[in-house]
Amino acid sequence: SGFIMPEELQSKVIYFVMFFSFAIIMLQIVFLGISIVSYLYDTNRREMSKFKDMSYFLLKNYPDPVMLADTNGKLLILNDAAEELFKFKSDSEKQNMKDFLNPKEYRRARSYFAQAIQQHKNVQYESKITLEENQVRNFKIQMVPVAAGNEKISEIFIIGTDITIENQIQ
Repeated sequence: SGFIMPEELQSKVIYFVMFFSFAIIMLQIVFLGISIVSYLYDTNRREMSKFKDMSYFLLKNYPDPVMLADTNGKLLILNDAAEELFKFKSDSEKQNMKDFLNPKEYRRARSYFAQAIQQHKNVQYESKITLEENQVRNFKIQMVPVAAGNEKISEIFIIGTDITIENQIQ
């Protein structure tokens, strides 16, 4: 009739089948984990891309002049209002804050810039900026540090609000 295994061999076969089944289940769990991580990474990457596109759109269409500078003061991005106000394009020869500020205002701006970087916080001050037509305008300047994932400041948003008319009324 049927084949009868010795008890010792039978226990080894049962052990092997259980171990093999456990290994298959563990591999399925690992593949499921990899799939979930891959999905989350891909979703996160898509969301970050959407956020970056939306931020860039808001920056470019903000009514006040906005610039993004690296920690050395090199201008990375200017919105349309900044390009129009200072009469230059972001890809032109004027690549640094010192290119459109007089030396005194540049030194003053640079000290606030350094303060924003060192203290990791927003800094606000008022400044008189002479435009290309020798027109002096009063601006409220806000410097907003941008920290990368490791808490190191990598860039600074510089937002200028023209308060010339407000100051004249007062």
